[in-house]
Amino acid sequence: MRFWLVKQEPTSYTFARFVSDRTTWWTGVHHPTAQRNLKEMRARDRGIYYHTGSERAAVGTFQVVGLPRADPDDDRGAWMVELRADRPLTVPVSMATVRSDPAFARSPLVREPRLSIVPLSRPEWERFLQLGGDLR
Repeated sequence: MRFWLVKQEPTSYTFARFVSDRTTWWTGVHHPTAQRNLKEMRARDRGIYYHTGSERAAVGTFQVVGLPRADPDDDRGAWMVELRADRPLTVPVSMATVRSDPAFARSPLVREPRLSIVPLSRPEWERFLQLGGDLR
């Protein structure tokens, strides 16, 4: 199992709406590195949902439902993957907190902040859960 962080502008798609919808197709990713990351997602992988923009915080968790596939509605050749919402984090984890935490020092989340899909190591995943008050 792998771990991921996906970013979304809350004015476009909030985590609350994702929870209400229960599943969504993650589409519209065009950055080459983010596309490669999306193509590596597999069923049962877990992830962190991050609100960009003025919020800039990790707000919830999700699970990957199936294998990525070509997006038939994207003429630029993008791929898509289905995600299922899990639950909100008890405490949102701000980017300021992430940047100041040594557990994330080597993370692409900090080193490549513009990527919309970022791989997380197991220790980073566990640290997000700990900081977010979601100890399982």
